[in-house]
Amino acid sequence: MTDFSSKNKLPGPPKAAVIADIVTALDVFLLLVNEMYQPMVTDLVDGARRFLLQ
Repeated sequence: MTDFSSKNKLPGPPKAAVIADIVTALDVFLLLVNEMYQPMVTDLVDGARRFLLQ
């Protein structure tokens, strides 16, 4: 049985070693955004991704 109480802390996320880690995370996030949110949100996330690739 899993204990979801507040006394159990989640581990922190690993730090991005290179910019490619951030771009990859945005790519995965963009897949979710494309399915669940308005096109404006998709454009925002895609714009952030393209900004990092410049």
